[in-house]
Amino acid sequence: MAFMLVVPAGAQVRPDSVLRAPRTAPADVMEQARAEAAFRYREEARAPEGESLWSRVLRALDTLFNAATHPNARPFHYALLVAFVLWLVVRVARMEPGGAFRRAPARVDVGGAMPDRLGRRDYLAEARQARAGGDLRLSVRFLFLHVLQRLADAGRITYRPEKTNRAYLAEAGPQLRPLLAPFALAFEQAWYGGLTPGPSDVDRLEATLAEFDAHLRPGHAG
Repeated sequence: MAFMLVVPAGAQVRPDSVLRAPRTAPADVMEQARAEAAFRYREEARAPEGESLWSRVLRALDTLFNAATHPNARPFHYALLVAFVLWLVVRVARMEPGGAFRRAPARVDVGGAMPDRLGRRDYLAEARQARAGGDLRLSVRFLFLHVLQRLADAGRITYRPEKTNRAYLAEAGPQLRPLLAPFALAFEQAWYGGLTPGPSDVDRLEATLAEFDAHLRPGHAG
């Protein structure tokens, strides 16, 4: 059975002052309650124990992707696009007419590394042709390959592209070593040392060839 409190008409109801009084708690009690995990509505995300490095990397990439695709990152995307377009315009403007669609010319064998094999190329003729064209650095390279080719043909050295010039000097013997050394030094300085040879340097190497050939003639002691 339900009971209902009936208030007579005209009677004044006084509010209960005890129910309206605010309830407070000491500050230290409130701080202790806030520090307990049971009273937290949202906990900080923590990596699960035993998480692998790969999982952490994936989680970091996911965070980075979400930041990159955020609407607030669009101005940054537009700035990158504008910078790329400006770079492309500058590159095209520096090209010669028709350069973007012109076929690249055939490359000439000017490699800095030693060739896999010397073969039967006329390196002396190529050295003089390079000098006539003003490429003294290439001329020095071909002169060095020419003397190595002569030594290999004479059986004085065994050519290998991975061998050092010091090894060739040791194989050449005491008579030919002083004649091979200027070619090896000039090649190393021009090709690896960044020194540009002058016409007089090439002239000295050309003059040394006559004495070099004389030492390679049959019957010459060496």
